[in-house]
Amino acid sequence: MKNKMFCMKRIHYGWVICFACTLMLFVTIGMVANNFTVFMPFVKENYGFTHTQTSSLVTIRCMISFLSMWFTGLYYEKVDIRVETALAVLFAGIGYMIFSISTTYEMFCVGTAISGMGYGLGSMIPVSILIEHWFIAHKALALSICATGSGIAMIILPQMTTRLVKSVGLALSFRIEGICIFMAATIIFLIIRTSPEKMGLYPLGYQEVHICIKGERDKVTDTTSEFSNVMGMTLLIGSFLMGVVANTGYAHLSVLFTNEGYNSIYIATLLSAIGLILTGSKIFFGYIVDRIGGFVASIIFGTIFIIGHIFCCFVYVHSNMICILLTLTMGIGYAITTLGPSIWAGDMASKNFYAKVIRKLQISYQAGALIFSTVPGILADLLGSYIPAYILFVVFMTISMIMVTVSYCYKNKEVKFNKYINDKI
Repeated sequence: MKNKMFCMKRIHYGWVICFACTLMLFVTIGMVANNFTVFMPFVKENYGFTHTQTSSLVTIRCMISFLSMWFTGLYYEKVDIRVETALAVLFAGIGYMIFSISTTYEMFCVGTAISGMGYGLGSMIPVSILIEHWFIAHKALALSICATGSGIAMIILPQMTTRLVKSVGLALSFRIEGICIFMAATIIFLIIRTSPEKMGLYPLGYQEVHICIKGERDKVTDTTSEFSNVMGMTLLIGSFLMGVVANTGYAHLSVLFTNEGYNSIYIATLLSAIGLILTGSKIFFGYIVDRIGGFVASIIFGTIFIIGHIFCCFVYVHSNMICILLTLTMGIGYAITTLGPSIWAGDMASKNFYAKVIRKLQISYQAGALIFSTVPGILADLLGSYIPAYILFVVFMTISMIMVTVSYCYKNKEVKFNKYINDKI
């Protein structure tokens, strides 16, 4: 009985790392990117920005985060990942503090740039590296739990931020949330450790499956990991287009609804509902990947995500049923945008190249967000609506799924060929 109680109390520290990563993504993605979309209509209205100026703030954030990701490989080698993750969250807090004193477009650009550094340095790249260090078994589930951080932010923050702005004003709302971010940075610094070896521990599942997994990893060639073939190029294209849809699409959801005449409380409720569904969807996505593989899970969730964007094209109808279906499909589908590149890197790369591959996919993903971030605003200024941009997103996401399919098909052929050669030898 005592032994059972002892086992129940013993929690592998990898799950504590999961909590810290979840908190980090709550801030660096949930607050820097997703929550800022709630602020965007208020910023536009209070300071008289144009649609293009408002969209350009997303562009600046994407550009700085994109540049930050280029240096992540060197950064992780020179700076302990514990310090790096805390600094990433700290940058997000500084950005919010600058927003709280901003009165001009230029000042908002500065705050956006600094918060963009937090997004770039505190994205799924360090999370994926940490999970790779701490987990052998249940790796996809662990990644999905970490990724719920941004989803939890989408549940909590839209309603809270909207009511906060209406009650205390825009500047004080930024300041209050900025203080909370600084508190999160402190917690993350106290919890995170780079690897289990530094604590005298083994990764979760080491004894049970490390030999089997090592054998499976060795079957994947290093050429695959270097992206020197069709498989790599199609996967990079798929990540690029998904970045366009995920970052740019979500960043403009609130202004899409605002432009079509929906009130702010209704919009905040929809965004919170999407976040609630997304939180469960990410965990389910990780569970599905562990059971049936990354390819099938990607196609299922990617198709649902495409359907969600089709519903976005019909918000002008002001139908509650369309909004409900949109909320359901977007909430489920968004899971692939956070977890997809990490899962693909795990499926395609040998262990020695995993960090390099995930960085390449995330850079490609962020490049898509950067290049197309102002397109919705420009189209809205020209055509008076954000709906044409969402039609474009449907096309892009469809192509992205085709590219991922080609990549997995090419990988399967390569694995079969290698197996054939090994059998002959």
